[in-house]
Amino acid sequence: SLGSTISLEQQLKIEIEKAEQKTIEYKAVLSQLEALRQENHHLSEKLQKAKSTSFTEFQEGYNKLLNKVELQNKQLQKELAETKTTLEASSWVSQSKYDNIVQQLQHQVTEITNAENKRMQDLQYKHEEEMKALQAKYDRTVEHYEEELQRAKYFPSRMLPVSNAAAGLPHRTNSVESLPYESLER
Repeated sequence: SLGSTISLEQQLKIEIEKAEQKTIEYKAVLSQLEALRQENHHLSEKLQKAKSTSFTEFQEGYNKLLNKVELQNKQLQKELAETKTTLEASSWVSQSKYDNIVQQLQHQVTEITNAENKRMQDLQYKHEEEMKALQAKYDRTVEHYEEELQRAKYFPSRMLPVSNAAAGLPHRTNSVESLPYESLER
């Protein structure tokens, strides 16, 4: 999961870099467009200055310049439309890939969270079962010792055989005789 998350992050970085490159290209086209607009403005100023020439020359020069400007304008509009279309498509693809990567990451996080929750539930269940088993063993041990103490109270002078294994004690030759009577009453 961690490897695929890193791979998805790298893919996202690549897509972001592509989008940034497209933005740089778009800015370059806009810069060229601005340069052409300035040239058009310069040509318009030349036309203004050309007014001092004869009307026929002026008309011919004006028509040539006007045609040139119109052609350049059409070309610029065409390039601008193409660039805009390309950028929109690139942006849509990048956004789509970004959304897909985010969705995959969210899915992975959900899977990891679910797995962790299940693991915690399993551990909690196991812990509760172990606690129940320990409590039951403790209750049996307490009950056993209470029974032994009760027998010792009713029969203090008699020797009561107590199983060392049942009492959980090391092997002894005589379990009652080796204990003082006072310790049995507690």
